[in-house]
Amino acid sequence: MNRKIDINDFVVLMQWVYSMESFNKMNEKLDIKDVDKSSKEYLRILGDYNLSDFKYQSLMEQIYTYKLTNTPVDMSIHNDVEDFMVDCTKVYQKVQKNKDKFHEKINDEEDPINSILPKDFKKETENQLNIFLNIFENCIKNCDFESANMKNIQKTMLSGMLSDLIYEEKYEECAVLRDKINSL
Repeated sequence: MNRKIDINDFVVLMQWVYSMESFNKMNEKLDIKDVDKSSKEYLRILGDYNLSDFKYQSLMEQIYTYKLTNTPVDMSIHNDVEDFMVDCTKVYQKVQKNKDKFHEKINDEEDPINSILPKDFKKETENQLNIFLNIFENCIKNCDFESANMKNIQKTMLSGMLSDLIYEEKYEECAVLRDKINSL
């Protein structure tokens, strides 16, 4: 089992969690239902919003330092990586749950917003979604987690992947995944 995560992959995961958490915090501060607020009021709230209260801020700063030297993230050194991966799981589940809705929305030719989007936007956005999902799934398949939370998440997700592989009749991959699940 592996206790290290490729730095480039970890940066992608970090950016998704950071973006999702920032988006959620912004929605808490901006009352989207209140359409009577002036643009100046929204800009004031945006200006007051401090992204430095991201709970993984120190980890993010260390990760960008590792990025400079292309050093993998070692989970045995950084205790908060497994907590981060729990939050990353929440983002993964949210993206997975809404992926089909997003695909329908972005391909709706009658939606006026789609007519002003750049031509490559749809393709690039779906590509980025798939990159995030694949990186997270690879971490679940290939990493050795120590916390009980992550082991439970890992076992549950691997069992789901095993079911998919059985359905696809990929029995050799099933055997490898079954052994991994049994070792948890």
